[in-house]
Amino acid sequence: MNLSQKEHNERRKHIRFKLKEGVMATVRYNEGVVGTIIDISLGGLALQYINLGKELTISQGQKVYLCDKKNRLIAITCDIVWDKAIEGHYSAFKVVEVRQSGVHFHEVEANQVLNLDNFITNNI
Repeated sequence: MNLSQKEHNERRKHIRFKLKEGVMATVRYNEGVVGTIIDISLGGLALQYINLGKELTISQGQKVYLCDKKNRLIAITCDIVWDKAIEGHYSAFKVVEVRQSGVHFHEVEANQVLNLDNFITNNI
């Protein structure tokens, strides 16, 4: 890791956590996109999804719904801050476009922070 990468990582406000397999999120945008949470913090998450013609665009004021295998559901207002294609993902039948998005939480109320903290703790 070079110095510029280290400085970039240290500027994060919140520690990011990898979650157990099967923890999902849905962003209510363009009829909804469902994906796997790559990592999460109290400030946002990285989401990976298969583009089925509903790719996310940079936008504000969306809702993200977090769900785990125990059906805990949390809804948080968010902004989509970036979205990009991930190269090299294939299925048995054809090439599929897998994308990854950066989601920033905002307007998080105190009870949502507590629920989000419990959600993270229960899924790492």
